[in-house]
Amino acid sequence: ALDGTDFRIGGLQVVGDKLHWTTHIYYNAAQYDAATHGCSSLDLGMKDAQGPWHLGDANSAAPEFHSDKHAGYIFTIPDAEATKWFGGKNLVSGLWTATGLQNSSHGPSMFAYNLPKGLPPGGAIEMSPLVWYSMQKPLDQHKPADRWGGGAWLTLGQKQAVIMIGQKSMGETYYGLARPGDCSIDKGWHGTPYETQVYFYSPASLIHSAHGAMSPNDVQPWMRWADQSEGGGIGQYLFPRCFRDVGGVAYDRDHQLLYVSQPNAGTTPDHPYHALPLIHVFRIVE
Repeated sequence: ALDGTDFRIGGLQVVGDKLHWTTHIYYNAAQYDAATHGCSSLDLGMKDAQGPWHLGDANSAAPEFHSDKHAGYIFTIPDAEATKWFGGKNLVSGLWTATGLQNSSHGPSMFAYNLPKGLPPGGAIEMSPLVWYSMQKPLDQHKPADRWGGGAWLTLGQKQAVIMIGQKSMGETYYGLARPGDCSIDKGWHGTPYETQVYFYSPASLIHSAHGAMSPNDVQPWMRWADQSEGGGIGQYLFPRCFRDVGGVAYDRDHQLLYVSQPNAGTTPDHPYHALPLIHVFRIVE
């Protein structure tokens, strides 16, 4: 930890025989840029952690290299696409985190890389920025109270899409102490009411970005699955609560199953005072 600052687990992803993970400072007002990516054995009883490493050049002042933009969720790029279009980089990570300074991406972020071999702790992993948004050029409709929990590269036959799932603020956004009716009682960004939305990105846009044909700041989702969409949004399948955040996303490409976690989903008769997490499973079909 830096100056006693607590880190949180940002993302988890099984890569071969390793458990790849990221850690980050949730409220990084001091704007520390830390080494955040590491891996361990799938046997959690073994103390063999490797890393942490820094994604990109830790000595660069360029904003895309700051760990607040990529030390969170992790998902995989299909092997064929990773080899053909991304120089073998088969992983994507990104991060939304809440700070008053909003040093994180102003919209979902995605950075492509692969796990290093033999890299000492603190070393830099080569990466390619695919999507991120600056404070000066945020994603269209972005609000500081939005939260992005995870993503996935979906495949179904010859069809592919990259999705990001998270909480979208639909109300007035402000920073400060909570007001009556706000979902959180803490000081910070507020934007009640919220809904869960899914943003669909074209793999072609990410390929163009990786090869310099367009800026990562200019990549836009081609579809937003929201409550007002025909047939309703993904929120109709989630446990109703004030927040509409998502805690993590995982995709089983072999069986076309999308797993979406909902932290603190709600109480049950057995646990009336403690909200419990839920894992929702969606099958990707034509």
